Amino acid sequence: MVARRAFSLIELVIVVVILGVIAAIAVPRMGSAAETAKANRLVGDLRTLQEAADRYTAEHWGKNPGVDGAGSPVDAATLVGRLTGTSDEDGTLAGDGIYGPYLRTLPANAVNGKSRVIVGTAIASPSTYGWRFNPQTGSFTASAVGGPTVEVTGSFSGAAQVDTAGGVRNLNELGSIGGG
Repeated sequence: MVARRAFSLIELVIVVVILGVIAAIAVPRMGSAAETAKANRLVGDLRTLQEAADRYTAEHWGKNPGVDGAGSPVDAATLVGRLTGTSDEDGTLAGDGIYGPYLRTLPANAVNGKSRVIVGTAIASPSTYGWRFNPQTGSFTASAVGGPTVEVTGSFSGAAQVDTAGGVRNLNELGSIGGG
């Protein structure tokens, strides 16, 4: 009869410990990669929104899409309509307008999944809104509970920051903002 060679208990324990160490190293890295991907998508969508608002402002004699002719804030439906529809020189929505559209649809916030926008200077509730447009500065902000807060000010030139767990850092470190 031939003796069968089997693994000893010590060998099995060593293999289990090695697999545990590998898992302890790999799992947190995968989690941070997912968060980085969400932050990068959020920044990309925010860049798209800001570029659309900047194009609207350039074509409408310096008036951003969040204000009316008197400089008062417009409602969210008007803002979205101005970015996704066509308008005349005064910003009045018109099916045969010569300006726009600047976006096909408003993108959903990558962190909270909301695509609704609020116009104003108050902080947007992340459980209701995905975006806030500040009509005074002409800038979009994205905010979500438990995720990054990203803000773009003025024309998008790489002046964005991510606030994660109380720390502020430049997004250029993430490699998500290229040459402008």
